[in-house]
Amino acid sequence: MIAARIEVKRLDDGQVSVRKGSWYDIFPEEQRLSWAEWYEGMHAHYGYDGYQTMAAALRDLSAPES
Repeated sequence: MIAARIEVKRLDDGQVSVRKGSWYDIFPEEQRLSWAEWYEGMHAHYGYDGYQTMAAALRDLSAPES
């Protein structure tokens, strides 16, 4: 089985889209770093590397241009 890769991108309306396989979520840019912190906390608590990968992908998305 091939693991689904994480896709994080900014939509035309400025919201952030996160997708892994058939799961996805869309949320405002203002929540992006909070979600990264949440995933980092989950990684620290459970040790699942996927949480750290998701946090890094969220942090790697550049801030929107003003």
